[in-house]
Amino acid sequence: MSDYGFNINEGDAALTPGASASSVAYFDGAEGQNIGVNGDTIMASVSSPANLLLIADTQRADGNLSRGSLTPQYINLATGTAKSFPGSSWTAINTQAALIARHVGGANVGYADGHVKWVHVENTWQSLTQNNWNRSL
Repeated sequence: MSDYGFNINEGDAALTPGASASSVAYFDGAEGQNIGVNGDTIMASVSSPANLLLIADTQRADGNLSRGSLTPQYINLATGTAKSFPGSSWTAINTQAALIARHVGGANVGYADGHVKWVHVENTWQSLTQNNWNRSL
């Protein structure tokens, strides 16, 4: 199923209605704490709104609906599986929503400053310190 997802940090179930224990665990650790936004995120905490991915084309590799979330991984179109970005310590999970290149090899992405553009999926994550997923970069 193809839909869209929101770069939401489900690390605090109290701030993210519907977050499961597995979602909370997925955002534990140094890398996950600043991924995405939730009900506790204030605009001043977003270092570069023009670079923070908020909403994008999404799909789960297991074929189920994403339920609105989006995690920092992508769908490998050749294999149909979730993949981790190179240089990321995230483990790709087929039951979590992933970015998908369903528009001529890229995805439509909406950013925190309000602009939308088409991007190559791989270009949203160059490294742990240079990516469009972390609100502190």
